[in-house]
Amino acid sequence: MKTWVRIDPVLYKPGRLRKPGSEFGAPGVGYDPRMIQAPPDLPYRGSGAGRPRGIPLPPEPLLRAGQLRKDWQCVSFWSRELPFCAARADVGPLRKEYWRIWDRASEQFRQHAHLFTRRVRMGPTRVYVRDGDVGIDVTFEDCSGFEVYRPTDRAYIWSRKDYCREARGAIRYGETQRAVAGVMFVDVNAGYHERHKHWRWAAGAGLDQDGRLVAFNAITGLHDGPANSERTIWIDGEEQEIGPVTFSDDLSTVSFAAGGTKAARCASGRRRLSSSTPTSCSSAPTTSTGSEPTRERCQAASS
Repeated sequence: MKTWVRIDPVLYKPGRLRKPGSEFGAPGVGYDPRMIQAPPDLPYRGSGAGRPRGIPLPPEPLLRAGQLRKDWQCVSFWSRELPFCAARADVGPLRKEYWRIWDRASEQFRQHAHLFTRRVRMGPTRVYVRDGDVGIDVTFEDCSGFEVYRPTDRAYIWSRKDYCREARGAIRYGETQRAVAGVMFVDVNAGYHERHKHWRWAAGAGLDQDGRLVAFNAITGLHDGPANSERTIWIDGEEQEIGPVTFSDDLSTVSFAAGGTKAARCASGRRRLSSSTPTSCSSAPTTSTGSEPTRERCQAASS
């Protein structure tokens, strides 16, 4: 016999029914009333089990404590041959989306950004882009991830990171069509950020000297406290939080406190990518062993 329970409407939409243990998308990781919950006035990092109660996560209300909700989702695909990224960003009712492709073999770079369109679509295991003569259709699986939460002066912010070791699909631009295989990083953010916010972020993946698949997520200025941060390294899919990082002024290098300086070295002559409001980021593709890290210097502003 199947048993159904009604979940606390503070955490989920009223009337929504779910099977026990399915609240966070994985069997056995769901909300348990006996579970110790993280306090809402302290930063949190975890799978979603034991997350702070009494507040909607992910954030749902459009306005809280006088702040508009800001949310963005970015996927970064890394491979030797053809890396790409695609994203959408919302500030209240305003939306911007963009995509970027770098074909190493032909040294072709393509990018575009749009306001108020839906040319970029993202699902739980798929990213799909249709924009003129450009098409991206990539699925991903074998993902491991975590979420972070941090209270702010007036409200709170939240993010989820998923690193997926299997990503496959097809990319088309102009007369060129490519089948691609690599890894995918999925970055989802939402919350009531300060009106003016600045941060630096880098992520990438590749093989180390022992042939292990290594990925990292590094950031300053956002979810970057001394503990319960989003700074992470994955080694063969095993996740571990790392200590504070620093970026060089030109974003060519990321320095890790516990491991010296790690490579995110800028390739000679590589161009800088840019986009603007509502969220603006400068990104420079870089080289490393087996992949193309993504780096951004970002600022967000809203009224």
